[in-house]
This record gives sequence, C-alpha cells and structure tokens, in this order.
Amino acid sequence: LPSEAMLARVFEAGDSIAHPQLVMCAKDADMDSAIIEALRAAKRNQTVAVLFPNAERAVASFQRLDARLRELLIDAELSEKVNLSRRHVRHFADVANAKGLEFDVVFITGMEEGLFPHENSMNDRDGLEEERRLMYVAITRARKRLYLSHSQSRMLHGQTRFNMKSRFFDELPEAALKWLTPKQQP
Repeated sequence: LPSEAMLARVFEAGDSIAHPQLVMCAKDADMDSAIIEALRAAKRNQTVAVLFPNAERAVASFQRLDARLRELLIDAELSEKVNLSRRHVRHFADVANAKGLEFDVVFITGMEEGLFPHENSMNDRDGLEEERRLMYVAITRARKRLYLSHSQSRMLHGQTRFNMKSRFFDELPEAALKWLTPKQQP
C-alpha cells in the first residue's frame, strides 16, 4: 500500500538497518569521494551496491570513478545483471536491477528533486507513487548499512544544476537517521 508513510514503516518494523547514514555533498566530485570512502570502508566479504535512480546516472558515475576504483584496487563493475556469487565485487546499478537482491551495504545516490523522484513523475500522482515504490525497493536492499546521499549541485547535460534534497528524506523518521555532514534545510 504505497503512501508517504511507507518509507517510514521500513524503519519502524524493527528492520536490521539500524541507522542509515545520510551524506550531503556540495557537488558531484564530493559525492564521488563519499562513494569511494564508503566502498573502501566496506569489508571485503560484504556485498555492496551503489544504486542510482536510473541507468544513465549509474553509467555516468561508474565511468567517472572507474580509473580511481582500479587505482585503489576496488573491484567494481557496472551491473546490468547483478551476480552476488562474487562477494568482493562492488556493484553500480540502477534500482530496478537490484530488485529482489539484498546487500550488506547499499549506497543510494542522486536523492534530489528531479532525479529521485524523477522530474517527469512529479506532476502525476501515479508517477510519484511509482518513484516512492522504487525508493522503498532501494532502501530495503540494505541488510546492515544504508547510505542515502544528495548533492547540492551537479553537472547534468553539461550544465550545473542546483538541487533540493529529495522529498523522500522528509518521509523517513528523523530518529532513525544519522547525518554525517551538517543537516541543511532545503
């Protein structure tokens, strides 16, 4: 039953996700650094996914980070079909490709109005509900640690865009959240 309360129910149900870590970055480069640090902090035997609202964002981020990941000896792949048998691989995927799978650590990026929820869904109640369901899927992929992140500005189609954090942050219970950077108002 999708609703604004759906996301909060994940945390109220005694889920194993103790305190999602919220990361706010000023721009894409800071976001990339946060992703790298999260991947480095994960233990080698943990399954890890970096999830994006759509495949386009997953591809762009992976291409930006690929050389750095190889340099740091972080085994990562852009996953159209995630294979969890190789536990040490860090998967970059869109939310739809992670459906039905669980990971020890999940990093959800692109949590900005216009990206997640996508701008095309915001004028349509059904579209917004579908985006909320995708957010629910993304959150429930995490078994142990969940990072939610948004960027205040990012390059999109060659232009700098200044962003508001996703409305989905406001639907999560404040007591369950732990901000790693100072909380900023929209």
